[in-house]
Formats: sequence, C-alpha cells, structure tokens
Amino acid sequence: MTKTGLTVAQAVEQELYSLGEAIGNCLELTDDFLDRYCGKDVVALLRPVAYESREFVLEGNIGEGRETGYESLSDDTILLPVGEIEVQIESVDDLDDPDDWTISGDCAYAIMIGAAFVIDLDGLKDAIEAL
Repeated sequence: MTKTGLTVAQAVEQELYSLGEAIGNCLELTDDFLDRYCGKDVVALLRPVAYESREFVLEGNIGEGRETGYESLSDDTILLPVGEIEVQIESVDDLDDPDDWTISGDCAYAIMIGAAFVIDLDGLKDAIEAL
C-alpha cells in the first residue's frame, strides 16, 4: 500500500513558493529588510530605488527558492530564516510518514532552517534602469 499524504519535501516546496511570493508583498522591502536579509549586491542595487518601486523592479528577478541550513549570506541572495513549517492536519493519515513530523493536536511541524533566493542582478539592473 502506497501512502499519499503530505511529505516534508512537499511542505518545504510549498513554503519556498509562499516565501518567494511574499517577498515585496507581505515581506516589505524596507531598508531594515534589505539590511537584515539581502546580500550586499542586492542592497546596493535596491537601496537607491524608491521604496514604492522596489517590489516592481525585483519582480521577475527572484530565482527559485531553496532550503538552507546555517550558511553565510551570498552577495546576490535574499536569505530568510524560517525555523519550522507548520501545517494543519485532520489526522496523521494526512501525512505520508508521521514519524517525519512533530505532531501537536491538529498541527504537524517540520524543521526548515532557512530559505535562499538568488537574485538575477543583471535583470534587476535592467529593471531599475527602465524606471
């Protein structure tokens, strides 16, 4: 019998997608955000751009996210801390392998230390120049 519930890998992919979509939306590209989570080349390009235009120029220049461990911030990357993924479940049958998760009530948790998104710096420069 093959299980068809949610795997940790699927939850990580969903989290990466959600975080990538949130950059510039829910995760506002303030100066504080740039200083905390963006590599120096990303900061150098975005800081001079008006706050209201940062999301616009970054759109389309964010690479696919990848799960990270404890690593240094690369110059061309946005590195976001995550800690854990939480998913709501109706029962442990919703999970492919319940042993891969920490379960508490109707929630299941998996560790995900961070998420990294490489920025296409050339594309970002072109978008900024087109403003």
